[in-house]
Amino acid sequence: MKLKFKSNGKQSQRTVKSLSEKSDFKIQTDDMSMRLVDKSDAKFIVDLRTDETLGQFISETSSSIENQIAWIEEYKKREAEHKEFYFIYEDSVNTKWGTIRLYNLLEDSFTLGSWICVQGNKNHIAIKSFLYALKFGFEKLGYENCQIDVRKKNIRVLYFLKLFKPVLINEDLLNWFFRLEKNTFYHNISVVNNVLNIKL
Repeated sequence: MKLKFKSNGKQSQRTVKSLSEKSDFKIQTDDMSMRLVDKSDAKFIVDLRTDETLGQFISETSSSIENQIAWIEEYKKREAEHKEFYFIYEDSVNTKWGTIRLYNLLEDSFTLGSWICVQGNKNHIAIKSFLYALKFGFEKLGYENCQIDVRKKNIRVLYFLKLFKPVLINEDLLNWFFRLEKNTFYHNISVVNNVLNIKL
């Protein structure tokens, strides 16, 4: 499946700096879509991040919807400057399933995080969102490297990420810090799709 990026401005050929100031990015495929977060998503995000099971491997989040709205308002300023991209991913009937975020956009890399999904989806939508977010960073934003940190106890995500053969670059008491290069990602994506029986 060909990944389609939608915007109301010019598409970047290489770097974030070349993106149109008025871009309104959306990632669209046949069976899912990813759109930028807005204030109406505040309750959904709070419910996800404060869930006892889903939130155990992410940073602590306030249960206040008002605080989340305020955070989104500040985020939208960073989004407008193309410093951060926070996506809600949805299925083909626009049911919300989760979030994923590209942030800490540096000269040579971006960081991928805030990856979380409601339980129960049988179409690998969370994994697809991860793959499409990486493609967005590599193809749309023009980066060659992605940084990803994973909690050491998050065994499932560690197993999944290691299928791409990222480089371990650091660690602390809670986390492993990895770098995934663009070429390595594309070299291994077909293997990963076959292992997990995912069709993109």
